[in-house]
Amino acid sequence: MELLGRERILMENARRTGYLDQRNQSRELVRRQYERWCWAMKIPVVRILRRSPSSRFSRIVLDMYTTPNTLSEEGQEAAAQLCQQASSPPERSVSPFGAEFRRIPNPLAAKFAREIFHIASSLGFYLPDLGLLEARRRTYGQKRSAVAQAAVA
Repeated sequence: MELLGRERILMENARRTGYLDQRNQSRELVRRQYERWCWAMKIPVVRILRRSPSSRFSRIVLDMYTTPNTLSEEGQEAAAQLCQQASSPPERSVSPFGAEFRRIPNPLAAKFAREIFHIASSLGFYLPDLGLLEARRRTYGQKRSAVAQAAVA
């Protein structure tokens, strides 16, 4: 289904910034398309949600299921430290597969989401799936040898 008007603008902003800002509305179609796009690009999903319609705080959600990676211990510690700096009583749950940060002040939410995306996609803060990398290496090697054999023949 094609996105129209504000939904298309939301999606374009999400692709440009690395996170989907859903504080003012909850458009399910945009969320699904953003997650599909993250899946295709193999990048983590980062979303900003409002705790309640009149809340001064946001909730930031990080999902790593769209990538073949998990957060390393260093990545989990960096995310927890970032949350410690952003909110006075830090409320968070961090695992290798994602994280949720609650009580992030609304003015800091966009910057926090950008930094969480940067942590989740920076080398050293995530652990690649070695099985997938090995499968890709074998597939690439088979393609190279097939091309070389075709060139000889």
